[in-house]
Amino acid sequence: MSGNWSILLFSLLFIFIVTLYLSRRSMEIDVLDVYIIYVLFHFGLYPFVRGLHFGRDIIFDFTQGDPLSIGLVFAQVLIILLILKILSLILIKDMDYLKITYIMERCSQVNGYIVFIIYNILIIFQIYSYYQYGVQSFIPPWDFERIGKFLPYWFTSTRTIYNLLTFCLGIVLLSKVFKTKDRKNQILWLVLTILFIPFASVYGGKRFFINVLLLSIIFYFDNKNEKIFKLRNLAYGLILALAVFLFCNLYESYRGVVESVGQITSEEAKKLKDPLSAAINYQRTLSFLSRRPGTWEFSYLVLSKQVIDGIAITKGKIIAEGFKSAVPRYLWPNKNFLLMDDMLGQLYGVRPKEIDIGKNNYGVAQLEIGYYSIIILPLVVLMLLILMSYLNKITNQNPFFLWLFSGNILFYLINIEEAGTDIFFLLRHILLILFLFVLYILFQKTCFTLREYLITHK
Repeated sequence: MSGNWSILLFSLLFIFIVTLYLSRRSMEIDVLDVYIIYVLFHFGLYPFVRGLHFGRDIIFDFTQGDPLSIGLVFAQVLIILLILKILSLILIKDMDYLKITYIMERCSQVNGYIVFIIYNILIIFQIYSYYQYGVQSFIPPWDFERIGKFLPYWFTSTRTIYNLLTFCLGIVLLSKVFKTKDRKNQILWLVLTILFIPFASVYGGKRFFINVLLLSIIFYFDNKNEKIFKLRNLAYGLILALAVFLFCNLYESYRGVVESVGQITSEEAKKLKDPLSAAINYQRTLSFLSRRPGTWEFSYLVLSKQVIDGIAITKGKIIAEGFKSAVPRYLWPNKNFLLMDDMLGQLYGVRPKEIDIGKNNYGVAQLEIGYYSIIILPLVVLMLLILMSYLNKITNQNPFFLWLFSGNILFYLINIEEAGTDIFFLLRHILLILFLFVLYILFQKTCFTLREYLITHK
């Protein structure tokens, strides 16, 4: 059982660090703080829950786990965060454009009609998705093999960025709630937000719900300009914890219905008629948590294979395949690329299903370049922060584009569970938005020049 005790020890250390970080941090929170909070939260809470289960999940039995490899998982993350923090203090001189207050202020100025149009488009797309194709949420691989070839390209492409779009909309909705001065408008945006987040969570699942909830807490306390750890906030914390608990129970109870492809059957409809029982059915959540391997376990898989079995790194192969996957198929119709699970199966000599674990940047970087990840990964995140600061600066007078840039980068940073190659999709989105921004500026300048010309020659 030494593996479980090691997990509990290190995860409690992370929980202590994030608690200390929040208690000592002034409420001038910036994007780097948000990233650090999410990473510490992710590598603290999820492993702690897993450590309490002294048994086997789908992949590992940590009662027989290697304490050294477990320790290296947490050590790698802590060292990377420490290096990142030090580098940011040295290299990022002006953090003003990365302040959460600044981003909220600018996003709250995005045209309300545009926000409302996007709001309705996302809801209509989800309804259309269900009634036209029977798709409500994530399409399981076995269902995609069955119906994937019948789905239009525009539909599958939109679904790949649906979570990103809903997250970006969540940012602007929360910004309007906290920064709108008019009380009536503030209530209107609050109602729209409360209605939208549960709806979007049907597709995004528990991860989307918890990410947005955590972000809303950060936005709230940053807007209040006060420290989180005060006695009067304890009641709010308990209410939020209860909300997460009930939502997780509800989602797990209905997971089979939500993730199935096709119209809801009468049998499934009966289950939906008793949401109260589903919300308090905690056994479903506990059963799911005890079987599903967490994303941090991917880092353990990589490090244990390197430490115990001496299996080498992939030397950039994953990055190359990830770059190919990010190129749109209409630009490269005949492209072929390997999935990461297939590459891992070849490397470790197992079936991909045996190592089907959610990935994270820390584990993927360790797999690709070994312990050089301790230097390379902080530099990558630092580059994104500098890029975000610059993009926010040049779009300061254009809240719509600032919102798109900030939303994309923030979405990438806080999604700890990702394939490690999603940065190529992020850069693709940034290039597209930058192209549209340049066109907008050129159009604006052309109109201004024509107007001046007409006025002077009138």
